[in-house]
Amino acid sequence: MSDEATRPEQVADEAEAVLHRVKHTVYTHDTHVDVATGTYNMDCSGYVGYVLQRCAREHFVTISNSGGSHGPLAIDFYNRFVGLPPEGADGWRPIEPLPQARRGDIVAWDFLDPSRHADNTGHVFVIDRDPEVFDDGVVAVRVYDSSDVIHYDDTRGRGGESPPTGVGAGTIHFRYAGVHGIEYEFGRGDGFRPAPVAIGRIESLFV
Repeated sequence: MSDEATRPEQVADEAEAVLHRVKHTVYTHDTHVDVATGTYNMDCSGYVGYVLQRCAREHFVTISNSGGSHGPLAIDFYNRFVGLPPEGADGWRPIEPLPQARRGDIVAWDFLDPSRHADNTGHVFVIDRDPEVFDDGVVAVRVYDSSDVIHYDDTRGRGGESPPTGVGAGTIHFRYAGVHGIEYEFGRGDGFRPAPVAIGRIESLFV
């Protein structure tokens, strides 16, 4: 298998490896990592940025940074992917539609009304496994992310040693509907909400 074909898998493998190392985690916009104690306190963009810096730094640096010392925000990932030409650029290729995404692809969306979401500009995550399309048209995507909202089949929020927020894995549901084309639902009772979605796949930087 070529290096280009394995790069998305490397991203997913690194995201999964971080999850396995976690002993303490909380969702916060102030990133704090202590590998020795298994502490990974971060938000969604902090987590994806941390993963990319470890396994694809040359791709990470092509993403604009509007977050300053925090690093790129979810909106920066979204803008990077939505602005890509069909043939790709700088080692990133756009993927559309969502069912064509694969393990290791990165999905980001832009909140349509940031004023409703305080400090959050959107959401970004790494796909754990290929999406599943249900008979009703809902697309279920298993993801690695950092979140303060419980997803379907989430590793977070189960009590005991399960963290209530922070780095984890869960399933997000999507459906194509409405003027913006796609809606998302984190978990049961959350309700579908519209948000423009963009997907990026890492490819070789060398022609």
